[in-house]
Order: sequence, then structure tokens, then C-alpha cells
Amino acid sequence: MFRSIAENGEPKVWFNVGNELRDLGETDGAIRAYYLAIAAGAMEAALNLGGTLESVGDFAEALRVYRIGATDGDRQAAHQLAFLLREIGRQEEAEEVMRDSRLTGDDFADAVLAVWESMDEHDPSLEFRLRAGIDVYPAARTALVAILVDSGREVEAIELLRDGVLRQELDSFIVLGNLYRDFAGDSNAAELAYRSGAELGDSHCEFNLAKLLYDVGRADEVRPHLERAAAAGDDLARNALRTWRLN
Repeated sequence: MFRSIAENGEPKVWFNVGNELRDLGETDGAIRAYYLAIAAGAMEAALNLGGTLESVGDFAEALRVYRIGATDGDRQAAHQLAFLLREIGRQEEAEEVMRDSRLTGDDFADAVLAVWESMDEHDPSLEFRLRAGIDVYPAARTALVAILVDSGREVEAIELLRDGVLRQELDSFIVLGNLYRDFAGDSNAAELAYRSGAELGDSHCEFNLAKLLYDVGRADEVRPHLERAAAAGDDLARNALRTWRLN
């Protein structure tokens, strides 16, 4: 439907054609449609085009397209531009993009910057910004937890992670499990956290669950979890499974 409308004089509908083709797995056609949409003035297509180009490994063109969207005022395009820049090792440029977006009142950009800054050093002065950013960028929760743990506030950290688990924020499960295991010494609670995260598809939770089961003497239950974690791409699980087979 969208394709016929676009071909009959409504070129901005190429954006919808691109979405339709992308959802059908017709990537080349989707890319062409998004380019036509942008040429016709539908600048919102830049975000989807950038994402599609990323999916086929054309990072250079994805960066160019995201930048077009960001320049046009699309915050999401700016965010994806920054994330891709960081992913390919251009961290200073990524931070500059996020800082520029923050200047427009972008709370998400400030939360991301706070998380990135906390990776370099668990600076207690970041606590307020991280706490403010939790609702817009869930990674701020685990970054804040690291600061709380460093300052001896493990109980508060566990409560914060429990809230993340209730919201099904995937990163919270493994960190909560680790705190239960290492700080509280509660293997049952740790198992529940890991198992819940694994059920949501977190291969790292799956591996940590396998390790925990082995440590508490339930070696007969370990192998299926290692296999699932390894199949999902967890390198530690692959190595452990290799050793397991040798034994």
C-alpha cells in the first residue's frame, strides 16, 4: 500500500515504505526507501536508515546519516551517533555529541555522560546525576550501585537493584546476584537473581548461575546452563564448557 502511494506522488511516504520493507527483512529495499524519504524532506527517516546501515556493517555511512538527523534536531539520532562513535573507539567525539545534546535540555544525554564518566572512576560526586538518570537510562542504576558499593552502602545498593529487577532491567539481575553471593553470602537469593536474568536471555546470568551451582556442590546441574550461555556467545562459558568436556 505505502509503496503504491509513494510511487503516485507522495514521496514522503517512502519513510513508511522503508519501515515496511525493513520489517519484511528486505534490507536493500528499505535502505533505498529511507534515502528517498530523506531526499523528500522526511528527516525522521535518518534514524531508521542509520540503524539499518549499522545492521549491515556500514558504520561510516551510518555515522553520516545519524549526523544528518542530529543536525536536524533529532535527539535519538544524536544518541545513536554518540553510541556508535563510542563503539568504534572515538570516545571524545561521542562525548562531544552527547554534551551538545545535553545543552538542549536532554536529560538522557546527561545520564549517559554520567555513566560514561563513572566508568573511568567511581566518583561519588556523580551520585546525584546517576540517580536522576535512572528513569531515562537504566544503565545509570548499575553505575550508581558501583559507587554505593565502593562507599560501603551495599544494603542500599541491593534495594536499588531490587527495584531494577522489578522493572525487568536486564543489567540489574546479574549485579544483584553478585551482591547476594559476595556481600550477603546468600546463595539461594543469588541463584534466584541469576536464574531470573537467564530466563530473560542474559547469557552472563546463565554462566554465573552455572558457576554458583558448581560452587555449592550441584555439579550435575551445571552443564545445561554452560551450554545455553556458550550458545548465546558467552566466552567464559565456552571456555568452561571446553574444559568440562576435556574432563
